Amino acid sequence: MISPPFAGISPLTMAILPKNRFNVSSTILEIHQTIEQNKLPIQLIREGCLYHYSTYEGRKAATYYHTGFKRKVPIVISVSHQIIAFPTHATTDINCNWIFYHHVESIQSESDRNQPTSMITFRNGIQLNINLPAPFLKEQMTRCLACFYSIKK
Repeated sequence: MISPPFAGISPLTMAILPKNRFNVSSTILEIHQTIEQNKLPIQLIREGCLYHYSTYEGRKAATYYHTGFKRKVPIVISVSHQIIAFPTHATTDINCNWIFYHHVESIQSESDRNQPTSMITFRNGIQLNINLPAPFLKEQMTRCLACFYSIKK
């Protein structure tokens, strides 16, 4: 089911995943529901920034200013709600997922003969398999924490 127009990313958002189906470009995982959208994940991230009175470019520049991160930059979507998400790939990559760090409970390595994979477990027990090595995802979590601490000071 496609939801009505998206009004912004909420504190309940756990991840935004790319999909390639007719009329579905993204799946938004929230704590109690899954929402399908006909917008790319990066479009939803951009709208989330605007919804919280900023721009994606401004948030990215602010992260660089405060942390020095240049690539695969975590985005502080809302300072007041402390909503921070990180990309799993380059933001121009069609396979880029966005993970909202404050919902992540753990990241574990999974075994796959062809490529490294990881299992993200969210605080509500939902698990998400990502085709990336766990150390990379853990580094992205560390970067989000750096953003979190920079907005708390």
